[in-house]
Amino acid sequence: MSSLSSAEKDSIPSLWVMHAAALLVSGHMIDVEPRLQSAEQALQNTEPEKINSDLIGHIASIRATLAVSRHDADTIIAESLRALKYLHPHNLTIRAATAWTLGYAYQLQGKRVEAELSYEESLANSTRIGHHIITMMATLGMGNMQESNNQLHLAAEAYQQVVHMAGKPPLPIACEAHLGLARVHYEWNNLDVAMLHAQQSVQLAHQFVQTDRVVASELWLARVTLAKADLHKAAIMLGRINETAQRLNFTKVIPDITAAYVLVLLRQGDLKKQCDYHGTEIMRLVRPEYC
Repeated sequence: MSSLSSAEKDSIPSLWVMHAAALLVSGHMIDVEPRLQSAEQALQNTEPEKINSDLIGHIASIRATLAVSRHDADTIIAESLRALKYLHPHNLTIRAATAWTLGYAYQLQGKRVEAELSYEESLANSTRIGHHIITMMATLGMGNMQESNNQLHLAAEAYQQVVHMAGKPPLPIACEAHLGLARVHYEWNNLDVAMLHAQQSVQLAHQFVQTDRVVASELWLARVTLAKADLHKAAIMLGRINETAQRLNFTKVIPDITAAYVLVLLRQGDLKKQCDYHGTEIMRLVRPEYC
């Protein structure tokens, strides 16, 4: 797709959208929006009667998925509803993807019933048409809901199913399944297994560009390291993770980093002494009056 010239893609706007979708699946999030804008610019130069409304819906659906990487529920819902407005009723592929993005937005908002219904719709449609990627995403969504409902065995089965579907070498999306398995095995106190899954999640997450997946995966790796009583290594890991989150403005995960560092300090015994010794930004986040 990248071998085609801009003029060639301008003449067929759907090529821009196909390129954006391919970049999205491969984890190159930062490169997706410029292609969508190029598609919209090409559509503006298209005669109105020749504009395919389904393509407009596809663009909105991709934007909803981009908003998922930012955990922006309002944008996800707005773009998803726009997608459903323009998509052809028989375009089950993009409708299944859009049902998944809606499920994620509802999950962020704590609307569990709506989230489960959306994930179930996405899974039913993707299974019906045999769409591998969306089936994996919807299965992950169902696993997330099962995990939050403390149905850990069901969640583990869902995550393991995604690992199997991801193939070898695995697709980058498998990082979420390994992260889920790391959390579940952490809860079961299977720390060696949790460590392996956290390490695999970190490795796969590095294939994504400009998302917080690496930080989320490394945070769980640090938590497992802490649970295995390697306090010094966990502290170093958390300091590095915090620097990355601050630099890339991943503010959503910073409270979780801080909470993990509190546990390190408590196990080290003297919060003020450790703060004076380390002098890091995390210490100031934990208890500003100590620093």
